[in-house]
Amino acid sequence: MLDPTTGAETAKTRPSVIVSPDEINRSLATVIIAPMTTVSRGWPTRVPVVFQGKKGEIALDQIRAIDKTRLVKRLGQLERSTAMVVLDSPGELFAPRTANRREGLGRAFSGVTARGACGIFSWQS
Repeated sequence: MLDPTTGAETAKTRPSVIVSPDEINRSLATVIIAPMTTVSRGWPTRVPVVFQGKKGEIALDQIRAIDKTRLVKRLGQLERSTAMVVLDSPGELFAPRTANRREGLGRAFSGVTARGACGIFSWQS
């Protein structure tokens, strides 16, 4: 059970990026989101972003599935370059370690297309 949030989990109404693919979003009652925060940690699981004039980070370490009814309002869309970094990072995080694996997270690779909507919504926890 994800509600109520506890400990270091992200709580309150906040902007979040939908990271689940459009194909899945159309079929399920849930979406996978990564919350945005103005607290800068600089961790490799955080992607820097400027949205509505505010600097912050997309917290990929706080990814969670929520019911679509919790989405409050569409706020915008990520720039394509940022969307590609956001969508590449979980694959880097969960990829098996190999000798030729790129170090770090949050790097965009050539030839990768952004398949998720990466729409930004506010949602109620």
